[in-house]
Amino acid sequence: MSRKVWNKGLTSKSDIRVKLSMEKAHKTLRENYASGKIIHWSKGLTAETDGRIKKFAEKKKGMKYKLHKENPTWFKKGESSGFSGKEHTIISKIKMGLSQKKRFENNAIWNKGLKLLQFSGKNHWNWQGGKEISKKECIDCGCEINRFSIRCRPCLYRIRKQYNHPNWRGGISKEPYPFEFNQELKDKIRKRDNYQCQNKECNMTEEEHLIVYGCNLTTHHLDYDKKNCSESNLIALCNQCNFRANWNRNYWKDYYDKLLIKVR
Repeated sequence: MSRKVWNKGLTSKSDIRVKLSMEKAHKTLRENYASGKIIHWSKGLTAETDGRIKKFAEKKKGMKYKLHKENPTWFKKGESSGFSGKEHTIISKIKMGLSQKKRFENNAIWNKGLKLLQFSGKNHWNWQGGKEISKKECIDCGCEINRFSIRCRPCLYRIRKQYNHPNWRGGISKEPYPFEFNQELKDKIRKRDNYQCQNKECNMTEEEHLIVYGCNLTTHHLDYDKKNCSESNLIALCNQCNFRANWNRNYWKDYYDKLLIKVR
């Protein structure tokens, strides 16, 4: 009566016992290779000293030539290699690790611990005699600041607050829109502009705007005057283009004026 093997048909993924057994075997194998208990039969042999290695090298060379002849693109950059999707065995990984370790032990890096003397210290092109960089003070409060700045952050925030800010327009953004600027007028402008953002670099449709921003296209005042609600002063824009129009206003005013010459 034949003896049944307990791990027949099992893998490391399906059974924890197989996984633990493999890990233990791999650990023992690594230790034996590291200690020198296990030595590969071909260690130290070359094709000139051993016929078996010479035969294997010739066979491998012939296989490589055959593959290249059958598939010329096999060695081209970007193509899938013959090892694609595969993985090195544990023995191959141990061998590669030991060879790299031995390589760095025998061949030390020549410039390890050395400095680039020709460009350091007094030899550097920015050497100024070793003097300390002069400290810089804020022009308002006199505290020490970065040498590339002229004011500290608190002073900068105070100066750029409200009416001191370069974009300050007297608080007109809080003024209410007139009664004429109602939903009926907005719908009329969007219909006139074919329900599309009039910026030629954007051209977002209202359907796309609803998906991205969750609302209809906005209606922009060309002269930035809320009280001027004439149709020749209004244009349909998306949220992003309407926001951009608040910066560099002269440029955007001329840009959109040229688009509405026919309407006027």
